[in-house]
Amino acid sequence: MEAGGGEIIIYTTVAGEDHARDFARGLVERRLVACVSAIGEVMSRYFWLSETMTEDREVLLILKTHRDKLPELERYFAEEHPYEVPEFLVFEAVGVSASYREWMRAEMKL
Repeated sequence: MEAGGGEIIIYTTVAGEDHARDFARGLVERRLVACVSAIGEVMSRYFWLSETMTEDREVLLILKTHRDKLPELERYFAEEHPYEVPEFLVFEAVGVSASYREWMRAEMKL
């Protein structure tokens, strides 16, 4: 295991499988991420533009990428994410195996 070298994980949610498939496909095709993992139905609860709690069934997407891709990812989210205010949470990877890092960099053309 090596120390993180700019690898990041991004969490976002979308409204369903169709949105998840399309959004993830675009990210991978544009080489903005090495991989997107979709975690089936999750229940999100939050207040949105009201005092009434909203409950939505969503798909959680976990994006594996590099911090050098952040400006392009922010543009992609602004243009392609189906939500008005998308979840865009970024986590630094503190450790990455050498072989996974090599694969990620190759997939993202870094």
